[in-house]
Amino acid sequence: MRQLSSICRELRSLPSSVGLAVECLDGSFAFYRIRGSKLERIEHQQKDWTELSAQDILQHLVLQTPVAAWLENRMVLRPAEWVKSYCHTE
Repeated sequence: MRQLSSICRELRSLPSSVGLAVECLDGSFAFYRIRGSKLERIEHQQKDWTELSAQDILQHLVLQTPVAAWLENRMVLRPAEWVKSYCHTE
């Protein structure tokens, strides 16, 4: 079994297209990835990825965290069905 430090080193070196590593205030790392249409996070000593709620994602966006900056470059926004009638198409 690989050492945790070697796993963290590998995850920290992930290209930004694969995921994002963020150093927490206590020196541990949280890793983020987009899987399908969901944003997931795994933190130090967790075994499984957890899906971030819409409220968690909104909090990142409002606070302009590094996660928000990374995520904004990867988001595709589409208008909701009720908005489409107000959109001008030429």
